[in-house]
Amino acid sequence: MMTREEMARLFRERGIKVTPQRLAVYEILAQTKSHPSADQIFRLLQAQNPAISLSTVYKTLDTLRSVGLISLLNVGEDSHRYDGNPDPHGHLVCTSCHRVDDLDEGLLGDVSSLLQRKSHYRLSALNLYLYGLCPDCQAKLIRKAE
Repeated sequence: MMTREEMARLFRERGIKVTPQRLAVYEILAQTKSHPSADQIFRLLQAQNPAISLSTVYKTLDTLRSVGLISLLNVGEDSHRYDGNPDPHGHLVCTSCHRVDDLDEGLLGDVSSLLQRKSHYRLSALNLYLYGLCPDCQAKLIRKAE
């Protein structure tokens, strides 16, 4: 996990002005694998800093995305999710609780290679979303059926 000093250095390297709000938004995304929405990030930050606005969170997310520090996910909900890992990787999306998990990166390389061989395309990017029921929701269904 990066320290705030390392984050600030990374911002400067990318030409981003370092502000406490930007550091706080990036810190949340760097520390979680839950792929939060802007509203979820806002609620987390507001508990620590009541003066922060939702507009600031959205602007910060746009800035971080524009310089490649985070990625934007469109998993089919009414709002987007954000990922602190900007490297190409797939996601598993629960159709019941809307949980989003990262797909093992090793599997993506295999899928990419197979698709290139079968399609004769040279792929430059791969966005993969797989939908189904997460283990928790599966367990709830089993308990409910018993």
